[in-house]
Amino acid sequence: MMAFPNHPERMQVCLDGTWDFSWLGAECDIGRITPSSLKYDGLMAVPGVFDTCIDNFGRRGVGAYRRKVHLETPAGQKLRLKIGGLGLYARIWWDKREIGECKLPYSTVDYDFDSGNGTEHELVIAVDNRFDAKRVPLFNPNYDFYGYGGIYRGISLQSLPELRIERVRVSTLDIEKGLVRLKIMLGGKIPSELELSVGFDHGPAKKLRRKAVDGEIVLEQRVPDFRTWSPESPSLHTVQVRIGGDSIEERFGIRTVRTEGRKILVNGKAVRLVGVNRHEAHPE
Repeated sequence: MMAFPNHPERMQVCLDGTWDFSWLGAECDIGRITPSSLKYDGLMAVPGVFDTCIDNFGRRGVGAYRRKVHLETPAGQKLRLKIGGLGLYARIWWDKREIGECKLPYSTVDYDFDSGNGTEHELVIAVDNRFDAKRVPLFNPNYDFYGYGGIYRGISLQSLPELRIERVRVSTLDIEKGLVRLKIMLGGKIPSELELSVGFDHGPAKKLRRKAVDGEIVLEQRVPDFRTWSPESPSLHTVQVRIGGDSIEERFGIRTVRTEGRKILVNGKAVRLVGVNRHEAHPE
């Protein structure tokens, strides 16, 4: 299944799988850890959690993950590490150099850094699942779902060009004409004026020249052969944008959502929402 946004021209490496693992325990001070001092005597799945395994069932403390990474990239290549979610707190090292920490349990986070030298690298992530109101104020023992310890979702690594497209935010302006606004968010070294191409649903691309303002380009475009999105017919479109050596593909629906008194209107029509939400979790 493809995840959006998609950057088809970037080198992307999935790091999911079996990682080296070390249980450091409840007495470990994660703030004093150095990667060179760690020794690994176990294995752990990523994605996965360590406090549902038999050996560490229900325990609170620090677990360290290690993964060897082979990259055929130039020295100093800009990289982005994307972690789909972990918890409750973590520190991350690349080749024994700390590149970030995570204070947002269950949230997608990413870290930009340079690859350094050589082709063989080491990624280490130390995860602490202890409750700490100062370090991780967004989670406490009394929440209605269990605070798992580990790396909950996938991890990936991608190369970053000097000029890059971070996201394209698509907003519907007119559902009768298929008119949308594209807010193209850029990163890296951004020139004052640049050339780009825009296409929909992998059809012919239109070449444009625009100025970037505060790192963004805003366009209004009509989607060819468009279909509106509705609960009965959830039609989706894609937009492809290319700038320099980078490109992006985003998915979107053409629809409007607004409220009128106590009504929720989708494309001007009232909808009725029916459902339940039971989301608490526990390893037992």
